[in-house]
Amino acid sequence: AILMIHKSGSMWKEKIYTVKGLYFWIVQFLRRRYNNVVIKFIAHDAIARELDEKDFFTISDSGGTKVSSAYALCRDMIKYNYPSSQWNIYCFHASDGDSWSDEKECIEIVNEITQLGAKLFAYSEIQLDQYSKPSTLLSLFKNMIETNKQVLVSEIKNKDGILSTIRKFLRHSNRQIHG
Repeated sequence: AILMIHKSGSMWKEKIYTVKGLYFWIVQFLRRRYNNVVIKFIAHDAIARELDEKDFFTISDSGGTKVSSAYALCRDMIKYNYPSSQWNIYCFHASDGDSWSDEKECIEIVNEITQLGAKLFAYSEIQLDQYSKPSTLLSLFKNMIETNKQVLVSEIKNKDGILSTIRKFLRHSNRQIHG
């Protein structure tokens, strides 16, 4: 599994806390369900970096935003280190949708990721602010669902949204595993 977190300045403390809660439960599920699980952690602002688990879960906000940098790093990890012939690949990204106009590039890279054999690419948009509107990235992902069954989208508007998002991801994963 590859977990990606958006950590730019727009991802204030409560948004990052929400993402960490979501990912904490995903990590617990994966480790309990699978014997040989490898989890990679990517954090991005304008630049994506792979982090160890401790640094990932203690990260705070900073910098600008280029979502495609995380997707490109994820794609390259899969392409060069985790071929789908040997791995079940699940990718997760959580963001508030803020980006520097690289949304179309993001969608192109996600298509590459699923063509490389990812069973799931899950995008969660964090919308804790009552004035939050769905981002351009979210709209593109919603359109993508029609043609790419490996893509899943959720919107988290409050902390209760974490549980419904996890349920949605697990239902999708069970369909992938069992046919």
